[in-house]
Amino acid sequence: MTMTDRKRNTTMTIRLTNDEKCVIAAKARGRSQSITEYVLGVLLLDESEPIKRCQSILRQMKLITDKLDGVSEQLKKQEAKSVDFQDIIDMQNELKNHMLALSARM
Repeated sequence: MTMTDRKRNTTMTIRLTNDEKCVIAAKARGRSQSITEYVLGVLLLDESEPIKRCQSILRQMKLITDKLDGVSEQLKKQEAKSVDFQDIIDMQNELKNHMLALSARM
């Protein structure tokens, strides 16, 4: 049964602090969902598989960035930097920092 093909015939009440309710409401708004849609989605949908896939991709990307770091270090030692290649190194470092920040949130 999908989330839209169900008949709502019972209720559940929980008690929260005002701060807890505000956090849940903000997360629901962040996903453009109602509080009910958000809570049911978090509680009933198995999100573990996409998270595992994302973590696998991040691990693979870390291997790539480690290799790129090695290449850039070799070039620095050889003093063979060009302006264009330095731009690539800088962008790669920025990408690596974003990836590390993303993985820290998982």
